[in-house]
Amino acid sequence: MRLDIRPLATALLFASLLARPTEAQDASAPVRTSADSSYTDAQAERGAQLFTRVCLECHERVDLSNADFRLKWGGQTTFDLFKNISTTMPDNNPGMLAKTEYADVVAYILKLNGVPAGPAELVADSTVLSQAKMTLPGTTGAGNFSAIRRHGVLARGGISFARPAR
Repeated sequence: MRLDIRPLATALLFASLLARPTEAQDASAPVRTSADSSYTDAQAERGAQLFTRVCLECHERVDLSNADFRLKWGGQTTFDLFKNISTTMPDNNPGMLAKTEYADVVAYILKLNGVPAGPAELVADSTVLSQAKMTLPGTTGAGNFSAIRRHGVLARGGISFARPAR
């Protein structure tokens, strides 16, 4: 019986390509992390209060710090998370909070995920937030591979790799 390893080899090749910098990225430039997007304990506390008042109706705290969350958001910029939350939440009135309040909620989410507080508040500035990649426990920053774990399928950029039928 001969084992066909081509699907596995193809998936590994694709995964290694995802982990490499793209042409648009400068491989020699230092990568900023979520620790560079500092927030204060006071800011995270304000975010916790907002979360309890506004977000807890639909979201549980564990949803913002579990493995799926870390896989989805690890490696993305702090601005990606800020933009997603500020343009889509709360569900019944997206954008109703002030930008500083959304920054407070993001600070709280960073705290939930073990990112340490720093000396300065997280600012609601797209340029600053776009410079920091979120490094969350349990992630490598290479991308979201939770679909592989759940479905055995990797689909990104129009390419789909599926488990061979048995």
